[in-house]
Amino acid sequence: KCRKKLGLIVVDYLELFHGCYNEKEHYIRFSDAIKKFKKLVNELKVPVVLLCELARDVEYNSDNRPVLKNISWKFDIDKADKIVFLYRDSYYNPNSKIPNVMELITAKNKNGKPGVIEFHSDYSLK
Repeated sequence: KCRKKLGLIVVDYLELFHGCYNEKEHYIRFSDAIKKFKKLVNELKVPVVLLCELARDVEYNSDNRPVLKNISWKFDIDKADKIVFLYRDSYYNPNSKIPNVMELITAKNKNGKPGVIEFHSDYSLK
């Protein structure tokens, strides 16, 4: 139990949450983990962000922007309320005309519309 109210829970690299399993077991455990985190959201009244990696096949997308099929581990996408990707053109194109622009791509939004938000950042700071 936490005595202070949490503002946000972030789980980095969800694939490590249950260890390595074969694809069928992983699908079941991954979907089960999402259910448990959704229960946590309801109990604690706090947003939870689950981070996972993309499959390398994102590089074969015509514009390199990630889409739902690029999520590395398959799970029941219907369980997720929102799925968001980050995309930076300069990562794939060193001569990008928009080197300081990152896109926040909402690919799935249970309570709203999917869409893209662009924001600017100074990537020279390391």
